[in-house]
Order: sequence, then structure tokens, then C-alpha cells
Amino acid sequence: MAPARAAVVARHCVAVGLPDLPHANLRALASIALTATCMAACSFDYAAGTADELLAQIPDTILRGVTHVVVRDGAVIAELRSDTVENFSADNRAVLSNVFYREFDRDGGLTNVGRADRAVISTETDDAEVSGAISLRSETQETEITASVLMWEDAARRLSSPPGEPVELRRDDGSSVAGSGFEAELGVRTVRFRGRVSGTIVVDAEQP
Repeated sequence: MAPARAAVVARHCVAVGLPDLPHANLRALASIALTATCMAACSFDYAAGTADELLAQIPDTILRGVTHVVVRDGAVIAELRSDTVENFSADNRAVLSNVFYREFDRDGGLTNVGRADRAVISTETDDAEVSGAISLRSETQETEITASVLMWEDAARRLSSPPGEPVELRRDDGSSVAGSGFEAELGVRTVRFRGRVSGTIVVDAEQP
């Protein structure tokens, strides 16, 4: 399979190419951000005396039209697309716009799909804040999560929302729950709402 390619826009340099990823999760976003960090060695000719605050708002590198494919044992297991990836090396941050993600099983079946308007990634910790029109769907769990702001803690493998931000969970069986203070721990597959919750749970009458 041909490697994913993306143009890098910066003063005095142009680079192409992205490496493969070892894992199909939010590390995909961080890997792209780290690639941009490596490219930041290009020469930038900013005017002398420019305020540090202004420089911090200017990305070191910009990747446009990124498509990143993860292949394991000859099979595509994940695909990440983003309109732009902006890297800010001063505070170890990368900003992605219009993000779309798909994950597949070994047989090529779709297992997870997600999209968001914006994602801000820490290139040091792989933590992320995702915002905008967020939609995350698990085909295997037949569940979809919609929200406007979600935060990912990579070390704890925890997905959460800021206090007061609404999150809705919907299942294909008709169940729907919405509330604030959402928290999901992927390691143990538990979901909690620490704020007010409302919704409908569909119970299978055939279950004991």
C-alpha cells in the first residue's frame, strides 16, 4: 500500500509523508502532531521584536488534507482524515480540524467510527480535547455518543466531558440517555454521569 502523503506549508521548506502507527486510537492524532514537530526544524524568518504571545499563535508547520492509514499484518485497521494539522512546538500542542476516524477488525469490518470539528492534542501526553459536532459510534456495541466537548486522558484511558456539558448516549435498541458530568473508562468499559440524567432504557422482556 502506498504511504499516506500530505503537504506541509511553512516558510523555506516543504515536506511530505507520514509514518505508520503502532496503535489504532488517539495516538494516531499524536503521531501526526509529532511528525509536524520533527518538521519544525525548517527555517522561519519572523521579524525581530515580535512578541512571544503572537509567535505562540503562529503554527510552526501546517499539514493539509491529511489521510493516515494504519496497517497491521497486511490489513487496514484504522484510518484518520483531517483537513488541517497545525503544530505549535512552543507549548507542545497540535490542532486538527474536521477530523474523521474509522477503525476496522481483522476481517475488514467496521468497528468504530467518529468525527469532530476540532481536536487539540498534547504531543507530550497524548491527551486531547475534542470539540464541535462530536459523534462517536461503536458498531460492535451498537452505541453512539454525541457531544459538543469531550476530553481524553491517555494514561488513564478515560473519556469525559467538562462539568455542565451535555452528552447523549443512544443504542440501536431504542435506549437513550442524556446528562452532564459524563465519564467513561475504556479499560473497564464503565460509563457514569455525575450530573443530572434523563432518558429511556429499553429492557429485553425475554431476559430473566
